[in-house]
Amino acid sequence: MAVLVEMQSMVLDTAREWTRERMPVSAFRALRDAGEPRGFDAASWAEMGELGWGGVAIPESHGGSGLGYLTLGLIVEQTGRTLAASPLAISAVAADALVRAGSDAVRETWLPRLLSGEAVGSLAIDEGARHAPLAIATTAMRTGDGWRLNGTKRFVA
Repeated sequence: MAVLVEMQSMVLDTAREWTRERMPVSAFRALRDAGEPRGFDAASWAEMGELGWGGVAIPESHGGSGLGYLTLGLIVEQTGRTLAASPLAISAVAADALVRAGSDAVRETWLPRLLSGEAVGSLAIDEGARHAPLAIATTAMRTGDGWRLNGTKRFVA
């Protein structure tokens, strides 16, 4: 078991309290029963962004708090205890991928939006039954209002 530093203990306490009050199991059931197509409550996701949770594992030099994956794990553990429907874990991983491999332009555009809870990120790598990240056939084409992706990705959270 890891020994938590003071900041991690404070984050854990905040996550425990917030998930119990804001995202109890009854909130998950209500979301499920309402048939929310996104699978999460956008207002709660925005609150997680305000709490800084999307940037916990992201270095300060990129707009995060730099507290690392252990701290993110503490938060995700609390969301799991109440079945909080949230894109936090996968969006944090997507933000980390941008930090590690994204261009400056992509980081400048997307990191603030991911960290604030304005956007949701995910990883879409595999196109077949086996992991083959160098065998990518999906293409992206600029359109008048954004981008159009052509292809198939599997196992996308």
